[in-house]
Amino acid sequence: LVPDIFADDSLANLRAIIDAEGIRALAFIPLTVGGRLLGKFMIYYNEPHVFTNEEIQLAQTIARHVTFAILRRQSEDELHLRSSVLNAAANAIVITNIDGIIEWVNPAFSTLTGYTLEEAVNKNPRDIVKSGEHDKGFYQNMWKTILSGKVWHGEMVNRRKDGSFYDEEQTITPLKNANGEITHFISVKQDITPRKQTEKIVNQWLAEQNTLHQVSQSLLSVHLDPDMIYSTLHEAVLQIMPCDAFTIVMDDKKNGDYHAVYLYDMEKRYPSRHIPHGQGLSEKVISNGQTLFIHDDMEANTPAVHFGSSTPVRSILAVPLRKHRDTIGMISVQSYQPNVYDERHRVLLETLAAQVTTVIENASLFAETRQRLVELELLYESGLVLNQLLNPRELGAKIVELLEQKLGWHHITVRLVHPQDGSLELLAFNQPGLKDE
Repeated sequence: LVPDIFADDSLANLRAIIDAEGIRALAFIPLTVGGRLLGKFMIYYNEPHVFTNEEIQLAQTIARHVTFAILRRQSEDELHLRSSVLNAAANAIVITNIDGIIEWVNPAFSTLTGYTLEEAVNKNPRDIVKSGEHDKGFYQNMWKTILSGKVWHGEMVNRRKDGSFYDEEQTITPLKNANGEITHFISVKQDITPRKQTEKIVNQWLAEQNTLHQVSQSLLSVHLDPDMIYSTLHEAVLQIMPCDAFTIVMDDKKNGDYHAVYLYDMEKRYPSRHIPHGQGLSEKVISNGQTLFIHDDMEANTPAVHFGSSTPVRSILAVPLRKHRDTIGMISVQSYQPNVYDERHRVLLETLAAQVTTVIENASLFAETRQRLVELELLYESGLVLNQLLNPRELGAKIVELLEQKLGWHHITVRLVHPQDGSLELLAFNQPGLKDE
């Protein structure tokens, strides 16, 4: 309080400035809250003035009201700022009471889930977004964590209003009052569906590449055993795509037909069989050397040679086995569900086909070479017998024995033509029931 600036020596340095403003007396009342200065309340007079107690009390009362008004305005501004930040946040934000009942959600929550603020308030999140993908223990652990006052962070699958699922990364923080009691929970949710989908695609690709690598390594160890080659290929297909039925068909140029060397349907292997040229999937794939896609055979009505289950397959993916420019066979995977196979499956099956074609050809060449060696050995031993045996019946018996041992023939007869009358004499045989007449 300064009744007269010219009578107060503490203002000597400021007297000229204050006097220039036309001020002779003044009162200064600080506006404070908890020791924090918010501002000041000033009363001026243009002539000397002695402030009474009533004036001082009135001034202090006005100062308190001004202080409260400033605090309220600051609080409103702060609340508006916080509200603006929460509303503008890219992540979904949910505020619930201690029982988990929603009291507020931001627009990002509505964008993520499809539920408006009005639809979400007074609801428990489990009633609107629970997907059923997590067991009871998952939620018990989450509630145990936040009710103990700790922050819970994790990933979960939830359900939108339209029924579609999405992956979210969520952080739930307990909010406490001045007494340290939990009153609310604030949950911040981030949609990580694209990231999870990318992770799934990458992991799937890595698994497929690993399978292809394992197949190539396995084929090196079984490359001369055709049946092991077929089984190894089948096992690889089962790991990387749906497969209810599986076939491997080779173009048997020697016999002039197709040879279904591997037939599998409904967890059962069936005997190999020959298919005439011009019939079935084999003809469609091998004759033109092109991959065949059938998304629903109930609509396509593809002519096929059936084996195994009488239930018709719905989806078919068949790729040719190519050696240079020639098509030597085909691989076919089939499913009893429609629209199963896509472009990714085509690439995988064609990659497997490329790996196995050379191995199958090498196995075939090895089998042919081994057969030729057996035949040459038979001719050599037959020549020795012819030079040593003079009795026709002994010679015939030895020939039958060699054919059984070397070639595995089961029905053999050796007859001699008499030059005089052209009649046939039975020299040797191994057929049950055949009489020597």
